[in-house]
Amino acid sequence: DMECIFIKLSLRNTHWLLLGGKNPQKNRISYFLNNIGNQLDRYLSKYDNLLLLGDFNSAVTENEMSEFCETYNLHNLIKGFTCYKNPNNPSSIDVILTTHKKMFCYSIIVETGLPIID
Repeated sequence: DMECIFIKLSLRNTHWLLLGGKNPQKNRISYFLNNIGNQLDRYLSKYDNLLLLGDFNSAVTENEMSEFCETYNLHNLIKGFTCYKNPNNPSSIDVILTTHKKMFCYSIIVETGLPIID
């Protein structure tokens, strides 16, 4: 009932735990983050760096996401809006979270030109 994949990425002597995931329903963000958190707790002793990316359907400013990011010392590299389901109230629900934001020079949002379907 969750869409996630964990990948080990080794670059020279640095080991990253990479997560790609999608939370399919906004109202299940607590469930989604709790499950990811349980896995992170298992793996944190083996990895110096975390990189979590995907469609979490929750902005990092919302309570559950904010607490999750604080618990794991995560910073969102995406600073703009990524979702325009409501053009008058866009949101930033697609994230790239990392424990080492200074290791990344640039992050941008790419306009896909895909139409909004209701």
